[in-house]
Amino acid sequence: MPMKTCTVCYKKSADEEFHDCEKCKLYCCRKCFLLHVGSCKFLNDTKCNICNVHQKQVEKYCLNCCELTCCDCVTGNHESHTTLHLWEAVVNIREQLPNALAEFTEKEVFYLQNLHKCRDIQNGYKLIIRNIQRDETKGTTVVSDIRRDFIRPFNAKIEMIEINCIKKIENTCELIKETKIKFVNLTKCLKDASFPMKYLCIWSDAIQLKGACEKKITGISIIEKIIEGFEIDKNKDLEMVLKNGKL
Repeated sequence: MPMKTCTVCYKKSADEEFHDCEKCKLYCCRKCFLLHVGSCKFLNDTKCNICNVHQKQVEKYCLNCCELTCCDCVTGNHESHTTLHLWEAVVNIREQLPNALAEFTEKEVFYLQNLHKCRDIQNGYKLIIRNIQRDETKGTTVVSDIRRDFIRPFNAKIEMIEINCIKKIENTCELIKETKIKFVNLTKCLKDASFPMKYLCIWSDAIQLKGACEKKITGISIIEKIIEGFEIDKNKDLEMVLKNGKL
């Protein structure tokens, strides 16, 4: 009786024990077929069990590219890359997940701190403006001059902080949060992982989002310097207003 090697678990089984899923076209041994049933809709929707390039069933996972590959890919575009059997790749993911989750938890805390710092600077300027406006009720010409000379530039700085810092950091924080959630969900899924293709596909999506997030984070380092500049300016502006005795 001819024997075949299952591309999911790599165990040899008799030809008659292999099954072909009518819905997602996955072809594997009976044991993997039964495990696959719960993931069938996911595989059918994402088509992650079929290679996009060669239209063949995937057999391995490339660690360099973080993508599922078929046998033709392994000897082609991924020839010099590190490729693992599907279950081996799942084990590799389990080892990487804690570090990935810790990394994004740390980043989330760091950028939320930057966001709070920006808002504190904004609120500092708003407080200065409120105090100036309070004194304006005295109706003095000097206070009118202060309104013209100080309030308008201060409002401009409040808007600049909003556009150049807060909005960008908020977007980055949202992306960090979304990436972190993916890794959290992946951690939960892998506790009872029974079918490799589904989890490897989810991991690939998480890694792609991680890459997009890191690009955003690279740009934030420039924003940090801008925040420092605004903080220095705010202290100077406050000192200048206090020096004129108007607060």
